[in-house]
Amino acid sequence: MDSRTPEVTNTSVWLTYGIMERKQIGERTAAVLQHKRKNGEKTGGDVPYGYISLSLLWKIRTWRKTTARIVRTSERSSLC
Repeated sequence: MDSRTPEVTNTSVWLTYGIMERKQIGERTAAVLQHKRKNGEKTGGDVPYGYISLSLLWKIRTWRKTTARIVRTSERSSLC
């Protein structure tokens, strides 16, 4: 097989492009993960036992505030 045929040349170009693209994707992914870690964001996996994710913590705090507001409103209306 002659390595100068158009099929072999095209295959070599596509393989080179694929390798380059894979490397760029890896670099972009690493940069994003580094940025997220720097900002304290979750980067994957389950939250370890004994810890809580910030988004879940926000939901719990919001739920508690809402529940407390409902209880206060209910207590006021029952006093009247």
